[in-house]
Amino acid sequence: MIADKEITEIVKSLREIDCLKAVILSNDEFLVVLDMKAYEQFYPRIKKILKGHKFTLHNIDEAHELKDALRSGQFVYGALNFSQLKLKPYVLVSYDLTKLKSAKKVKISKAIYGHSLTIKGKKYSYKGLKDQEGFELISKSTMLITAEKFPMFRHFLDDNKVEYMSKEVWV
Repeated sequence: MIADKEITEIVKSLREIDCLKAVILSNDEFLVVLDMKAYEQFYPRIKKILKGHKFTLHNIDEAHELKDALRSGQFVYGALNFSQLKLKPYVLVSYDLTKLKSAKKVKISKAIYGHSLTIKGKKYSYKGLKDQEGFELISKSTMLITAEKFPMFRHFLDDNKVEYMSKEVWV
């Protein structure tokens, strides 16, 4: 584990590099994000500043490759624009139908999963929410929904008195 004082000194030295955009610390490795294509020219200088610590250099245009580091790491300097990371806002929703009456459960399940029926030998299929653009079924009672579609789904759950938990995520 790297001491806070040492991190502060490292960041202070790195900030002298004009094109520095962000420094992320992930599993005791520094990820240094620069705003230029020829970032390799800074390698010797950064190596000297980081004095034997593990590090990788990234161009801001390659920032989408840092998704895993952002999940487990922390920004120690700067910030990145999420559009550069090519991440999109979603809402992870977990809902609970256990306290509802059977008829209500069936109605909600049909709306989410879809259903089919046969009348006089002719089969009719109805798609559910999970089949629509912006909805992804993660597990039996968990969906990943685009942020723009979530208000409609929240309204559906509220109207049907379904208990749920939601969490905004970037994917």
